[in-house]
Amino acid sequence: MNVLEGMKDSFDHILILTISSKLSSQFSNVSSLTLEDEKVTVFDTKAVSIGIELMANRAVYLAKNGQEIKSILEQLEIIRKNNMCLVIPKQLEWLVKGGRVNKKIASMANMLKIVPIIKLEDGELSKHGKGRTFEKTIMKSAKEIFNNFPKNNLNLSLVHSGNANVQEYSEKISEKFNVDVSIKMLPSSIIMHIGLGAIVLFAWSKILN
Repeated sequence: MNVLEGMKDSFDHILILTISSKLSSQFSNVSSLTLEDEKVTVFDTKAVSIGIELMANRAVYLAKNGQEIKSILEQLEIIRKNNMCLVIPKQLEWLVKGGRVNKKIASMANMLKIVPIIKLEDGELSKHGKGRTFEKTIMKSAKEIFNNFPKNNLNLSLVHSGNANVQEYSEKISEKFNVDVSIKMLPSSIIMHIGLGAIVLFAWSKILN
């Protein structure tokens, strides 16, 4: 709070972007501390990692170009509603430890060599689909993403937790769907929950750049 108080003297308004309120208590904690402060706005991104980065970059761009906080929040709301995030874990054990996957289901999936697809939608993680091998599941997820966006109107990033083959996956997706694919690393705070080797496919419309 001392840092926040110091910043308030230097800026007209402070915008705080938090991780999804359905995955963390960050939003509620910060909101409770700034509830009656008109110079501070706390925005629930309903995202993690690259989704928050995208919104932060957009907010900075708009602020530098003279946009008021109301206009910035409207733009962030558009981004929040117009992205797609599919998570493909490499090791289910980490999700079991975090209580997000049942131990028996994880054992069955490992035995049958089933790779789950988890979707982050409206800030919440939920079971979305499955594949038979890790690479095929990535390509299946990429196809679904491309089917959900207008042609030539897609940005795609592969965000990973130390996957040695991420460059290969990126090139295969780029070749098959004729799109540039950026590669980013997940922060350690997310890797703790999702495990090593995971791939997250995050897509958003080019009009939001």
